[in-house]
Amino acid sequence: MFVRCNGDAASVASHPGPVLEAVWRGEIDLVLSWELVAEITDVLTQPKLRTYDISPDAIRSLLRFLAPSLPTVEIDVVPRDPDDAHVVAAALAEGADAIVTGDGDLLADEDLRKWLRERGVVLHTPASLLDELS
Repeated sequence: MFVRCNGDAASVASHPGPVLEAVWRGEIDLVLSWELVAEITDVLTQPKLRTYDISPDAIRSLLRFLAPSLPTVEIDVVPRDPDDAHVVAAALAEGADAIVTGDGDLLADEDLRKWLRERGVVLHTPASLLDELS
């Protein structure tokens, strides 16, 4: 399973919250890409997160920890938003059976959905994943 999170995903009250809790419990495997790590780094340095006192050293340590497991894969499909290609590539590289995202372009891209289904990968919103798991 590939879970794509945005800055609001940490809220346990939101749909992504229970999905992330399942990741933390080891019930869902989290897959990352170089681009997603760059997004995480950007989010961790945002002013609204300063109250959490996340140091540059902590971010560097996180990157050193994650780097060995980050995939590099090329795909032969162009998503509606080409910036989302790394999400698809990382999911395929790690053999994910689902991509969980709130990204409207990924979710609305019917050609991509069909291409992914042919490879055994389903696109879910956090809410649709929770519905399927319950």
